[in-house]
Amino acid sequence: MSFEGWTVFALFWVVFVTTPGPNAVNCIQNGMTLGMGRAMWGVLVILTQATAFLLLSALGITALLVASPMAFFWAKLIGAGFLIYLGIRGWLNAGKPVSTEPRSGRSVYFHALMIATINAKSVAGYLAASRPSCSPTSRSGSRCASLSPPR
Repeated sequence: MSFEGWTVFALFWVVFVTTPGPNAVNCIQNGMTLGMGRAMWGVLVILTQATAFLLLSALGITALLVASPMAFFWAKLIGAGFLIYLGIRGWLNAGKPVSTEPRSGRSVYFHALMIATINAKSVAGYLAASRPSCSPTSRSGSRCASLSPPR
């Protein structure tokens, strides 16, 4: 990766990481409604999601999407369909009162996992971060180069 490419990557990542997104809003909401201990399940999810996305990037999902426009098209289509489903569900449930019943740690974890996994900011960030260093023509064992600064 060239120095200019690495600089753009580093600046993008600083802006990307320092702006709050759906994960941060979920953690704040959990902390305000569930308390610190129960809210920590949401923080664990952010670490789980980040690890999973980094592993997928390292395994070559970005190179696959770069090499296969059809796979990328289907990924976008599935994501759009899910967002439409969430919008319709939210619209239909808008008149119902919000549940104030205590939630288990497992419930908090899986709810936060859904938010983190479909978080467009996270998906776009990991794809954009690993795309410049990935080549679809490389052998699978060395598909993605190091993201360290050039020497």
